[in-house]
Amino acid sequence: MEMFTLDPFARVAFLNYSQATEMVEKTLCPTWDQTLLYDTIEIYGEPQNVAVKPPPIVIEIFDHDPFVRFVHIVLFSIYLVFFLACK
Repeated sequence: MEMFTLDPFARVAFLNYSQATEMVEKTLCPTWDQTLLYDTIEIYGEPQNVAVKPPPIVIEIFDHDPFVRFVHIVLFSIYLVFFLACK
């Protein structure tokens, strides 16, 4: 009997930029040891305001399915707080 598994990958979006991780085959506990590098990203606004309310990093997890293009598994957002030394 074959156990149910997924072929997940993650799509990571920040502002208007997004990239996808590599697909991890046949797993229920994916782990990505991967760095996604983005070109220069300009964040507009006062640094103090951005530090208080930074833009979210949105992470979506998909299952790659050969019969259906992608199956959406989960969506979550991360808000990083930047600490700025204000003089």
